[in-house]
Amino acid sequence: MSLAVGFLTPLRVEEVDEDRWRLLEPLHARSSLVGDVIVPAGFVSDFMSVPKLVPILHVILKSRGRKESTVHDYLYETALYPRLLCDDVFAELLRARREPEALVALIYAGVRVGGASRYRGGPDPEPVRDAETNEA
Repeated sequence: MSLAVGFLTPLRVEEVDEDRWRLLEPLHARSSLVGDVIVPAGFVSDFMSVPKLVPILHVILKSRGRKESTVHDYLYETALYPRLLCDDVFAELLRARREPEALVALIYAGVRVGGASRYRGGPDPEPVRDAETNEA
């Protein structure tokens, strides 16, 4: 029996400053891709890092997916998995809470394009290619 993707605990935070929040209790998420992820109490997240260049986009996205964004920030900070897998877990958790697919695609594109500088691990590994066809 597979266990449901989603969160096993609520998000409980305190404000550090206007852009960052500290977990007061561990945040426990379950992913079909990596299993359980437990973000420890004390971890600081900025939730979703949305550029303020497009104010309406910032307002719409900044308040969405705070639990999912906290897990994503933790996965990036700890580099437990390759960056691509961290981003896939983020999208999986957003889908599990039934965010519209267009919004998930927009957020996913944003982390793929803009997230590299925040990831603490190395670059994404090159896909393994077939020697004969050169396809991934």
